[in-house]
Amino acid sequence: MPGGEGRIPAQIWAGMRLSPLIKCPALSRLPGHGPADGQVANLPNIHEECDQVQVGKGQSAMGKRPLWLLAACLLAACLLTACAFPGSVPPTVKIGLSAPFEGRYRDLGYETLYAVRLAVRERNAAGGIAGRYLVEFVALNDFNEPAEAVTQARKMAVDEGVLGVLGGWSPPAAQAAEAEYARLGLAFLAPPVDFSDPAAASGTPPADDAFRAAYRDLSGGAPPGPAAVWAYDAANRLLDALEAAAQAEGRPSREAVRSMLAETTANR
Repeated sequence: MPGGEGRIPAQIWAGMRLSPLIKCPALSRLPGHGPADGQVANLPNIHEECDQVQVGKGQSAMGKRPLWLLAACLLAACLLTACAFPGSVPPTVKIGLSAPFEGRYRDLGYETLYAVRLAVRERNAAGGIAGRYLVEFVALNDFNEPAEAVTQARKMAVDEGVLGVLGGWSPPAAQAAEAEYARLGLAFLAPPVDFSDPAAASGTPPADDAFRAAYRDLSGGAPPGPAAVWAYDAANRLLDALEAAAQAEGRPSREAVRSMLAETTANR
């Protein structure tokens, strides 16, 4: 399988699921990727650079400080953390994007990635879901292939925090994925047109000026195409369903999100 188990390349992974409380030099070097997106990273090479301090050969991170002083500082830090920041990290809910990030349709994947990421960033900036949950964003590479779309659907379902997914950028991939997400009980939104065919996607409404400007800021200057317009709207519909489910039952469930999404879709 190309890409190795459907993993997204490190150069686009950064910022996809990065926590808003983590600042990572490895990610800040990538255009359009910042630490304030309500997202968490999990690639090994990213973690190594973000979370570990490299100490030269023969050196110690402790230096020559007395052990009693180090112990006292450690105890004080633990007490401060426990007392000063109770509940400082809010709970999270997740939405997913299954899209092609390698191969022939990789540009389509990038286009939708920035759009969904923008929707997540805006929702978190506005207070998250029901004022209680930050939104995390999970993205998996499906190559725009039906079999791989099914594989990634199963991976999404394994993560209990994922409450809904966008994907299916061509009819074959959408049909295969939709059946699997229905079987798994996970909300799924697929576009009504074949975005892998530029001619078929030409009738999509153009982006408005505000969205175009925000998208270009995030994408490093690349303009949004038809798939980005749809993905941004669909991500917000999914986030609205999460909001309605959270308002109805506190902690939103997959079943409630599916129900709310079906209701809002029927009313459009």
